[in-house]
Amino acid sequence: MSVHFQPAQPENLPEFLSMMEDFYALFDYPFNPESATKSYYELLNNPALGRVWVIQSDSQIIGYIALVFGFSFGYGGRDAMLDELYLTADSRGQGIGNQTMGFLEDQVRLMGIEALHLEVESDNLKALDLYKGRGFKGSNRIFLTKKLSE
Repeated sequence: MSVHFQPAQPENLPEFLSMMEDFYALFDYPFNPESATKSYYELLNNPALGRVWVIQSDSQIIGYIALVFGFSFGYGGRDAMLDELYLTADSRGQGIGNQTMGFLEDQVRLMGIEALHLEVESDNLKALDLYKGRGFKGSNRIFLTKKLSE
C-alpha cells in the first residue's frame, strides 16, 4: 500500500484525537483529550518544538507521527524523538510502518538532526522488529522520567 505524509493541520484534530485515544488504549496509557488538544496546537503553532504529520492512503487518514526536538552534546547537536507513531488497525502489517520510518528519517536528515530516538514497549515485538530492522539499537542507558506537574 502506498501512503503519503502531510503536515497536520488544525482541521485534523478530530481524527488525531480519535487515533491517539485508540493508541493509548492499546497500552493502557491514560488519555486526556484536553491535554492532547493543547499539546497538538502547541506543536502545530511552534515548529521549533517539533512536527506532526498525518499518514494518508488515498485521501483517508490512517495514522500520524509526532516528532519532538531536543539537543544533546553526547549526540553532537540537535536530536529528535519519535514521540508517537500510530497506524489504524487495518493499516498495520502492510509495510506502512517501514515507509513511515523511511520518510521520518529523511525528514530529520534534511533538518540537520544528528540522532533520532524513540521508546517502544518491550513486549511490542512487531514494533521492535520494525525499529531494529531500520538500524535502531538499544544502549546500556536507562531512559528515566519524572513528571514535574505531579
